Amino acid sequence: MNLSKVEKEVLRQFVAYLNDIYPKQIRSVILYGSKARGDARPDSDIDILLLVNDRHKIDRDKIYDFIVDADLEHGIDISLNIYNAEEFNRMVTWQAPFAANVVRDSKILKSARDLREAGDYDDFYLVTKEEAQLAIDNAEKFIKGVKEFLDAYYGPKNL
Repeated sequence: MNLSKVEKEVLRQFVAYLNDIYPKQIRSVILYGSKARGDARPDSDIDILLLVNDRHKIDRDKIYDFIVDADLEHGIDISLNIYNAEEFNRMVTWQAPFAANVVRDSKILKSARDLREAGDYDDFYLVTKEEAQLAIDNAEKFIKGVKEFLDAYYGPKNL
């Protein structure tokens, strides 16, 4: 990942802003592209994918107000794509090039809703694919342990 301190702060503010204006619509905010891969040039923009419940309820002008301000105040260029989560999942299933690039190169910004509910903006972080895989591996080990316990207690045929 290749974000400056100012870029991280602008993204933190962006996630909070999105949650303020659309608290029930934001599903995920995803960083992808050269900034996520760590091979950005000085003139690279910040590519953001916004997954929402219903993109027809999103007023892009409100979001672009923040983006324009970030550019004017900090010289930070945010490139935004907005999709319903279901639309994006279909694109992943179809192996659409855009979706494949996002999946391959993305860093998921912690959910705006989670940040607001926790009230802890210091806990803002990026989840790497390695961290996500570790969480999945740990969950699978836990499930296996529960299944073994239940098999031993009830017998495998009673499940």
